[in-house]
Amino acid sequence: RPSGGRRSAAVVAAGGLVLSGNARAGNGRIEINQASALAGGITAGDAAGFPVQLTAPGSYVLTGDLSVALNTAGVSITADRVSLDLNGFSITGGAICSGTGLGGTCTATTTGIGINAQNVADTRISNGRIRGTNYGIFAGDRAWIEAVEVNASSASGIRCGQACAVVRCKAEGNRGNGISVEQTSRVSDSIARGNLSRGITATDFGAAFFYSVHVRGNVVALNGSNGIETENFALLVDNDVYSNEGTGIVAAFGSALLRNALRSNG
Repeated sequence: RPSGGRRSAAVVAAGGLVLSGNARAGNGRIEINQASALAGGITAGDAAGFPVQLTAPGSYVLTGDLSVALNTAGVSITADRVSLDLNGFSITGGAICSGTGLGGTCTATTTGIGINAQNVADTRISNGRIRGTNYGIFAGDRAWIEAVEVNASSASGIRCGQACAVVRCKAEGNRGNGISVEQTSRVSDSIARGNLSRGITATDFGAAFFYSVHVRGNVVALNGSNGIETENFALLVDNDVYSNEGTGIVAAFGSALLRNALRSNG
C-alpha cells in the first residue's frame, strides 16, 4: 500500500507567529489549519509539518486549506473514533492529473494519501475537497464519509473497509477506482465520474450477508472500465450508469438489481 511519505519540515515566515496546534473551536473541536499543521502538537506525538497526526479520539475541524508537498500525506489518523470535519476547505497534494477516463494523464504522481485512516475504525470524514493526492481517502472499517469531493488523485478516490458508508460524495478524474468499499457497506447518492478504472466497486466475501453491500441512487459515468462492479449478494437500486468504457453493471452471484438506468456503456 502507498506510504504516507516523509514529513515536510515546518516553515515559519520571518517575524511570523505560529500558534499552538491545539487550539479549540467554541464547540470543543480541535482546529487544524496550515499554520497549526506546520507547528505540530495538534495531538500527542504530532511532530511539526505533514502529515498531521491525529493520535487521539475526538472531534477535529479544518479552519483553512491544507497544502501538502509531493509524496507527503495530509492527515494520518491512528486512533479509532475520530471525526474530521473539513468544514468546506481543501486538502491539496502534489499530484498533477488532468482529464477523465482513459484519456486522463498525470504529469506528476505522489505516494501521499490525503487522509489515511486505513488501520483504524469508526472514522467520520465530511464536508470538503481533496485533490492531487495518492488515495484521496483510505479509511478502515465502519467509516462514514459524507459530502466529500475527491478528484485528480494519482490512485483511487475513496477507499474504505467493511461496514462503511459513502454518502453524497463525488469521485472524479482519479487514476484508479472512483469509490471502493467492502462487505456490509453502502454507497448512496454519490457521483463517480471519469475515473481511469471502475466508477464504484464493492467486494463482499461473506455469502451469509444477503444484500450486504447496498449501492443506491448514484450517478456513474465516463469511467475507463466497468461502471459498477460488485461481488456476491449486492443490492443495486436506482443508479444511473452511462458512457462507461466497460460494462455498465457487473454484479456477481445472488445480487439484486432494481430500477437502474443503463445506456451507452461498452
